[in-house]
Amino acid sequence: MKAPMSTEKTITSPTLVVPRPRSEWLGITRQVVQFILTPRVLWIFLVIPLGMVLYKIAIHFETPLAVILRDHLPLLALSVLATLGLVFGARLRTRVDQLFFSQQRQQEELLVSLLDQIANFNEVSEVIYHTCRVLNEAYQATPIHFFFRVRETRALKLAYSYGAATEILWLPEDSQLRPLLKREEGVLEYPLHPGLELPPSEQAWLEQLQARMLVPLRGKDHRLRGLITLGQNQRGAGYSPNDQLLLAAIGEQIIQRLEQEEKRHQINEQAKVPLATLARLEADLKKQLATTQTDVAQPLHHSEEGNPKANKIPLWI
Repeated sequence: MKAPMSTEKTITSPTLVVPRPRSEWLGITRQVVQFILTPRVLWIFLVIPLGMVLYKIAIHFETPLAVILRDHLPLLALSVLATLGLVFGARLRTRVDQLFFSQQRQQEELLVSLLDQIANFNEVSEVIYHTCRVLNEAYQATPIHFFFRVRETRALKLAYSYGAATEILWLPEDSQLRPLLKREEGVLEYPLHPGLELPPSEQAWLEQLQARMLVPLRGKDHRLRGLITLGQNQRGAGYSPNDQLLLAAIGEQIIQRLEQEEKRHQINEQAKVPLATLARLEADLKKQLATTQTDVAQPLHHSEEGNPKANKIPLWI
């Protein structure tokens, strides 16, 4: 039986250290580039190198001009570049932003905002759906699969699939991928690094999932609670180290949300026990009171029949 291509509903913080997003470093680099391309700095890059060349020509007037220009070619090139910057400065600044900064900044802002949003959803299914949507928007990565541990077993069951149908519904308990995901820190990129080997059957399993990035969900007890697999990053050649840090932080935030949901469920179940006990005691008490009132009312009725004076008692007492 094939899993659905995508569904909208799937399965029913401590301080999180979020890595410094690369967009912050990109922002600093952008400011430096924009500063270099300002007219004041460009005039400095134009005048100083050119002045140095003219000074060398003045003090070494006996040296052929071609030799002096050849020896100071880098300074002349810097002056030429500064001149071009003065002429096309505004266009260059706009073009630099478009080529090098906008896409990366937008991508990482999406992921960082996701970290803040995960804790605000009411249901875990909403967390999974929104996480999948943001990951696909940031990387255009398909397919994306979410596996979660079943309570009765240690196996991981496919709970959500986006972008491609798959016949893989389980990660078995005896899979060698499980201890590897528990042992290695952070996320894993597939194909794995040399030294991390899997049986051919499990390699075929990952190939069928088209997995290129594995994001394990480890609980506080270091047990594997789930797994997210992402396909190829269509926005670039692969996943950068900073992408891997952000994905690891997202996985940690999701598992914290899952553990909070489980803890709340346990508290609700424990709260039902005393409530049921109180309800039963209340029912028993009402039954006893009803029996007592019946026993008290019965003698009073007989006394009214046997005693004529009893009829003189006002009815409102």
